[in-house]
Amino acid sequence: MRLIRTVLSFFDYRNQIRTKLIYSYILILIPALLIPAFLYYNKSVETVQTVLSQDKFEMTGIVNSNIENYMNEIEKITKAPDYSTEIQQTLKSLKYKIGIQRKEAEEKLFNTVDVLIGLRSDIIGIYIFDDTNNKYYKTSRSDITPFYSFVDQPSFRKMKELKGERVIIPTHKADYYVTQTPRYIFSIGRSILSKENKEEIGVMYVDLDLEAIQKIVSPLQNNNNQFYILDGDKNLVYSNDQERLGEPFQSSWLPAELTKDKTNQVLQINGHRKLVTYFYSQSVGWWYITETDLDPLLKPSSIAIKNTIIFISLSSLGILLLISFALSSSITSPIKQLFKAMKNMGNENFKMVEGIKTKDEVGSLVHAYNDMIVKISELINTVYKVSIKEKEAQLTALQSQINPHFLYNTLNSISCMAEIKGVQEISVICKAVSDLFRYSVKSGSELVPLSEEIENIKNYMTIQSIRYENRIEAIFQLEDDVLQYQLMKFTLQPIVENAIFHGLEPKIGKGMLVVSAQKEGDHLLIKIFDNGVGIPEEKVHALSLALNGEVEILGNEMNTGIGITNVNDRMRLRYGPEYGVKLQSKVGSGTSVHIKVPIITL
Repeated sequence: MRLIRTVLSFFDYRNQIRTKLIYSYILILIPALLIPAFLYYNKSVETVQTVLSQDKFEMTGIVNSNIENYMNEIEKITKAPDYSTEIQQTLKSLKYKIGIQRKEAEEKLFNTVDVLIGLRSDIIGIYIFDDTNNKYYKTSRSDITPFYSFVDQPSFRKMKELKGERVIIPTHKADYYVTQTPRYIFSIGRSILSKENKEEIGVMYVDLDLEAIQKIVSPLQNNNNQFYILDGDKNLVYSNDQERLGEPFQSSWLPAELTKDKTNQVLQINGHRKLVTYFYSQSVGWWYITETDLDPLLKPSSIAIKNTIIFISLSSLGILLLISFALSSSITSPIKQLFKAMKNMGNENFKMVEGIKTKDEVGSLVHAYNDMIVKISELINTVYKVSIKEKEAQLTALQSQINPHFLYNTLNSISCMAEIKGVQEISVICKAVSDLFRYSVKSGSELVPLSEEIENIKNYMTIQSIRYENRIEAIFQLEDDVLQYQLMKFTLQPIVENAIFHGLEPKIGKGMLVVSAQKEGDHLLIKIFDNGVGIPEEKVHALSLALNGEVEILGNEMNTGIGITNVNDRMRLRYGPEYGVKLQSKVGSGTSVHIKVPIITL
């Protein structure tokens, strides 16, 4: 507890930042050095183990290759009857011969095994059985007992069942040889098949000296290494301890199920740390297991690694402590400069901080502060622009109106008088103008239903239709479900006004204006098309740049009233940059304006 209180006192809030930083560095550096050192030591030991495992796998692979080659060479001897027409004919006809003819045939078989056994010194015995299980053999050490029955052995039956495939009989004690000290041997055999119809005509059986295996595996045997070969039933085929050969291999560290993949593990066996590797031979069907004592191999390396780690850790700690003193001083100075700059922001002095160009956390803090200043300035500018655009829309809608309510009432009176006098056109125009004034002076929310915007356009088109003597026709293609959606007031009227004065008025012949609206996903798309004279390509390009905010073009340069760019700016400021106005036009083919607004309902 006292140690904990002492450590915590170093971080008392009354201490200077530099003091707290230095103590923090010390507490961080010590574990930061010790933990990597510990990990490095373990990794180094693991690397040594990996190298040893790889070395064992490579050596085991070489041993396996040599054993497979050896087995293949012996298998070739067992296939000798397959290539000898004379032996094949002898085996087929032997059961039909008697007397001197049979004796001559048997002599051929004995001569054959006599020649084959002389091919290799490690062959202890060669046996050929005819199809009636009579044997013809030759041994190199001692004769065999007449009481031993080869044909009753499971391995003999297996050779007959596999129809010519190689059968390896693992290590077993050759107690059928007449000798006082039976040797351990292993055998290879197969059935002899007729070249003509592939039917069995006999069996070939070869006994081999286990010393042949011992010579092959000798590179894997030393004082620190034990080597075992197990067959598919986990019987011991080869080991340094010959007393256990041919018996089931029993060991506490042997897995219950051996996989056919190359694996290794480090185990504590009899108080020693040992590396055990497993290697399976697909061709022979044997497992090769190495058991290596790691303690004598790792001890010299472990001592050298520990000494190196201690030296590097102490040297690094001293250097890092010196650096921490310098670093703590370099941090506190920029913090004071930043504090002074941020204090000035309280006096509404929104200026970015200059002079701090460090790339550490303090530099990041300054960068974030400067970003915040930029965003605050942009927000103030955006709010200001929104306010200006809204005021422009209201002022433009009310411009040239000295007293809108007085004019609205006067126009209503004129409309009534014209209707009484029978002057219908004057009555219609006055009513339409009156409704336009009433819509323009209507107070309330800035958002109105699409139905009110459409009604305002219809009043406007009534006036223009009479003005142009019905030369301009307006068509509205709207479904009832879209009329409820809300949009900004005076969104459509400036677009329609542009279409008439710049598209349809100069056109010779009948003019047509089509207004449509449809819901697309989460937004409403309004289209205003006129079949007027169209817009030149360069002007369309300039307008598109203006609508995308890439250039500044004053609204009164492009149209009358609020103007298409003004409508677009209002929408982008209110809804976001993904909404607004798009323009398509071609000289002589007309103009199409697409207005995209979000779906808003009350």
